[in-house]
Amino acid sequence: MGTVVVYHFEMSSVKATEQSRSKRPATREAIEALGFTPLMETAQVVDRSRIDGSGFVRPDAHGE
Repeated sequence: MGTVVVYHFEMSSVKATEQSRSKRPATREAIEALGFTPLMETAQVVDRSRIDGSGFVRPDAHGE
């Protein structure tokens, strides 16, 4: 199936006073579609089969 690079990213909510780091990594495309910026230093190569339809690493595949 191949591999894909995933990243964590920082999120902020309207109510939050601080940014928080994503719990699950996602593809760069998925992160940018949400309007966030990938944290390039968190890059991980994973098997494409571990990615869900939204571009995130599946919770069961990430050990959560």
